[in-house]
Amino acid sequence: LDGTAKYALVHGRPGKVNHFQGLMVDWAYRIHWRSMFGYNLIRALGPTTSAKSTVNRQLAFIFALPHFYRDAVETANTHSYAAPFVPQDGASIELHRAHIPDNERQNFGATEALRILLRNRIPPEWIDHAYPYGVAYLDQHFFGQSQLIDTFTEIDDERIARLQQYGTPPAIAAWDGWREITTDERYMIYAQHSEDDFFERPPAEHNGFYYPIGADILRERLWNRAYPSPQSPHTAPEAENTTNVVVSISSLAVPTTSAPPTSTNPEVHSPELLDTSRVPSPFVESTNVEHDVEMTPLPESVNPTHQSTKSLP
Repeated sequence: LDGTAKYALVHGRPGKVNHFQGLMVDWAYRIHWRSMFGYNLIRALGPTTSAKSTVNRQLAFIFALPHFYRDAVETANTHSYAAPFVPQDGASIELHRAHIPDNERQNFGATEALRILLRNRIPPEWIDHAYPYGVAYLDQHFFGQSQLIDTFTEIDDERIARLQQYGTPPAIAAWDGWREITTDERYMIYAQHSEDDFFERPPAEHNGFYYPIGADILRERLWNRAYPSPQSPHTAPEAENTTNVVVSISSLAVPTTSAPPTSTNPEVHSPELLDTSRVPSPFVESTNVEHDVEMTPLPESVNPTHQSTKSLP
């Protein structure tokens, strides 16, 4: 995590041409560890084909929706004929990178993203911990111009509804907090500013979104979205209206067949969690991943405390 964070701060911070999406960086040039964790997890699981951006977006949506992955795990254990879901644990884990052919990316949605996480036996605690990555991913797309703004709006509305129902996803304490900038990194950024001044071009900070120092980064509302008035049809549901909101992520999934979507919005479809034991594995690569920095081991996985009887549509 630390090595990636160092490179991201100097070469991929907000406003850079090739900035790393989903990273929370404040005006003290600190990177939040939870967003860095989410970025590295997606980087380890996502494909290397042109479908990369589609897969990353769907995984980021799952990270941004509180309790969504826990609901999916519960549903998989209830309706799957395969062995019960057992999360990976320990300092050394094995992850399988997804392989999504270029011609299949239009059919990739929430169901396929969930399969990636379930087949890799990703602990629910990890998805909870990566929540800030999903929030920053949404916030950054509201900061700039996005062709999928309607999709991001629907996801954010769902995020707020789930926050009101389940609360903010908890962090893994040993991997929480801000990473402080080092002296070497600060001098590298100063050098970049000097180069920008010489060529009379605006620095990255003029084009990127940075969090205020000491601000509540996990507040309910995003920093860059202009929320509508209560009379607007796109207003996020209030808490009392979220009783039946468990996995109503109509804004995520796409059909699992090769048939073209019937919706006018190719990003919006109803999800269907299939029996993953009957679906061909989308993975072709296997990578042993070990921590290259000292970290406290994850706590032992436990069953979700929320024993809901509700299931995915």
